[in-house]
Amino acid sequence: MLAATGSKIGHEIFTLMKQEFGELEEPVPPGTVGSSTMPQKRNPKLSAGHHRRGRQIAPLVPLALEAMQTEHEADRTTSIMMSRALTQACELTGDLLQRLMVLLDGVQVFPERMRENSTCRAA
Repeated sequence: MLAATGSKIGHEIFTLMKQEFGELEEPVPPGTVGSSTMPQKRNPKLSAGHHRRGRQIAPLVPLALEAMQTEHEADRTTSIMMSRALTQACELTGDLLQRLMVLLDGVQVFPERMRENSTCRAA
């Protein structure tokens, strides 16, 4: 659930950075250009990575659930499956949370653009 929430936040920032919305802008490290053809453009690299990482964790859930199915006592095959699922999920979730702190710490919000967009949708 934590990874899914982080993924959702990344996807929402990715969406709101699109030119047709222009409501948010993720932080850009100094010296980074947006695009080789349009240096002023801001590509949503951080937020796209969040969404992707969250999506990598979801397939580990069925593996962990499958590892719970044992005949009598847990054996090595199920413990290896569970260990692999938990290790990968923890590593990916930790990475996602570290990157989410960077993203949220530097995100720029454009309230005037939000108001313009909400006025356009209401009309």
